[in-house]
Amino acid sequence: MFLLCRYFMHDTMQIYRAFLYSHRGVGAVDLLLTEQPDPSLLPRHIVRINQVVDLIDQRYDQPWTLNQLATTACYSPYHFHRLFFAVTGQTPQDYIRRQRLARVAGRLLHEDSLPIAMLAMDGGFNSPANFSRAFQWAFGMSPRQWRSEGAQQIMEVRKTETRQLLGRLQHQLKPQPKLIVSSGRIETEVLPPVRVAYIRSRGLANWALSLGWTQLQDWYRQQPYAGSEAEWIGAFHSTSGLCGLPYQHYDRCVVIPETAPVDPAMSTRVLPGGRFAMLPFSGNPAMAMEYYLQHWLPDSGWVLEDREYRDCLSSRGMITRTYGYLAVPVRRNKANI
Repeated sequence: MFLLCRYFMHDTMQIYRAFLYSHRGVGAVDLLLTEQPDPSLLPRHIVRINQVVDLIDQRYDQPWTLNQLATTACYSPYHFHRLFFAVTGQTPQDYIRRQRLARVAGRLLHEDSLPIAMLAMDGGFNSPANFSRAFQWAFGMSPRQWRSEGAQQIMEVRKTETRQLLGRLQHQLKPQPKLIVSSGRIETEVLPPVRVAYIRSRGLANWALSLGWTQLQDWYRQQPYAGSEAEWIGAFHSTSGLCGLPYQHYDRCVVIPETAPVDPAMSTRVLPGGRFAMLPFSGNPAMAMEYYLQHWLPDSGWVLEDREYRDCLSSRGMITRTYGYLAVPVRRNKANI
């Protein structure tokens, strides 16, 4: 199980590392984006669709209908469907299906003692047979094959995709900083939920993370509660890239007060709390996470939990991606209790 988990997380971190490397490459947007943003989209459209995406991410196991989701966004079903596709690059039902498949695929690796049928039902599939057909369609193998050894095949495909993209960007990439990680005791903390304002990137737009951080900083400085010690967080699901690079998404967040007024042009949400392993690092954060998940996690007595990861960045002046903490959601491994 740990071998498969290592392959899984290694691949995810390869994808994550790839777009982190290019944080100086403004030209990466023009080079890599396969879909240009719809010029008719207004900030309020993006905010409303993000709210629906957040709802689906939190409750992906629910039997959502188009009418329910459209009502949540305060649009007609036709208008909502068009806007959802423009913002996410997917139809609502395609997004729900991929979210369910990716989350269950991750749990198949991380929670290998649980029956496949149980995980399928927990993930919103109405029968194990429907789940198996959808999984076969998405990954080209059965859930049982994925859990036993087939996951490595998908990881190799994702690695190849990442290497190809890195090759195209090689002349724009910043040299890799020296990696420093802790060899001592890793602490876990129960982090509270926090309200954040965020800008979401999806797919290959992740290569342009620096643009998103700059935009978020500019917005934050204009707020009456802005301070010099803001808390900047990157939030992402480690499984969101399993169905392909275009479906990976990453939220660049800044913590805001609970009582902060709502800005209709900026997305806000609550990052869920829980227990996290706090992984200190200096250097490249993706390489640091890859190291910890390969060398610390297997013998730690902890297992990964199906919650968002946090990339905790420096709050001193301009955002830096060269030191900080990686907050990885964990729970006790019952097999070791």
